[in-house]
Amino acid sequence: MEVVAFKHILCPVDFSEYSQFAVDVLPELVDAAGGQVTLMHVIEIPVSYAGELPVEFTRELDKHATTVLDRWAAKLAAKLATPAKTKIMVGSAGNQILRLLDEDPTFDLVVMGSHGRTGVKRMLLGSVAEKVVRHAPCAVLVARSR
Repeated sequence: MEVVAFKHILCPVDFSEYSQFAVDVLPELVDAAGGQVTLMHVIEIPVSYAGELPVEFTRELDKHATTVLDRWAAKLAAKLATPAKTKIMVGSAGNQILRLLDEDPTFDLVVMGSHGRTGVKRMLLGSVAEKVVRHAPCAVLVARSR
């Protein structure tokens, strides 16, 4: 059986164990002859009851996300032929992932982890993975450990 290698993979991460599992499968999927991986994190700003959030709060969220994402990219780079790129966006995770896929049509695969919620929990919380699977213009692999 021939394994398909992908040229440009997007891997959205929320820094959970589920995301880590998705990152762990990337080296098996990316083309060893120059394939590219982009790790993406979306900062979802909480709704504030007092109006606007302080600028410092948003800056701290971005700083923390950048530090953690860079650390994940560095660990992944040791297993890839080319360094992983990173991208941080602000907004709704599902919407921002689909927006990036629309803006950059070179992505040929999305690999993402899933919490695997079902039933009422999924209905109440929504499912980023489900939204991406339904609307992505490329292949999507939802990686779940058991």
